[in-house]
Amino acid sequence: MSAVPRLSQAGMTDSAQSRPRRWLNARLGTGLAEKTGKLHARPTGHVRALRLVFCAEGAMTTSAEIMQLETDFWQSMLDQQPAKAAAMLPERAAMVAMYGIHHFGPAEYMKMAEQGDARITGFSFSDAQVIFPADNVAVATYKVRQRFEMKGKPQEMTCFDSTTWVKRDGKWLAAAHTETPEQQGKPA
Repeated sequence: MSAVPRLSQAGMTDSAQSRPRRWLNARLGTGLAEKTGKLHARPTGHVRALRLVFCAEGAMTTSAEIMQLETDFWQSMLDQQPAKAAAMLPERAAMVAMYGIHHFGPAEYMKMAEQGDARITGFSFSDAQVIFPADNVAVATYKVRQRFEMKGKPQEMTCFDSTTWVKRDGKWLAAAHTETPEQQGKPA
């Protein structure tokens, strides 16, 4: 007999965890969990105003898993494997950076990656955070220090990036990406 999985969230006490579990059992019983085998609940918001978000598809995705996807995308650029990155894109994606707005699909991405003048030679993330505005949407924000070659000359740049990931058919896809170069000094 399946039971509703234990709810967990960093900082929640066992008593705070047992209230939503009791609520789930009282309202839904174990029947729904037995039918799907994959009932999951995620507490969101402040513990006093606990709201539950249900996912019937499978386990909840964590911030660490989204940042691993982000790392995998960057690593594919570093390894010069554009097909790996292209497989992480939906049929249409968007990027906003200092050179403008670009809309592209996987094939167009591969063409840009193969014909571009820049080549990533290293990267590191800091200050990463991920929010989940919906069960199938994750927004990763982070600071990235990137090293690259532009027309054979070594360069380095620090940027503030964000990627919006959308889960479609059980797979997370990078639907939109922004990149803003860090400015030196304070604005006037």
